[in-house]
Amino acid sequence: MSALRPGDIVWRIGPRSNIPLRAIVVRLAPGAYVDVRASTFSRSELRVPAEDVFADRAACRAEINRRAEAA
Repeated sequence: MSALRPGDIVWRIGPRSNIPLRAIVVRLAPGAYVDVRASTFSRSELRVPAEDVFADRAACRAEINRRAEAA
């Protein structure tokens, strides 16, 4: 997802892999990771794999369903 820029609104796969979570891109991290925050005002950042970040909620939900079927 090289088209991501700081400030972009994205959807990521949640920690339990069953819900899409809204996030804001803070920066692209080395090694195919993305640093995100839950909101503009959140101080805590989370580093997630770029493969778990999607531009829209529907694509995120589709990947969650695909992974559930594959398991």
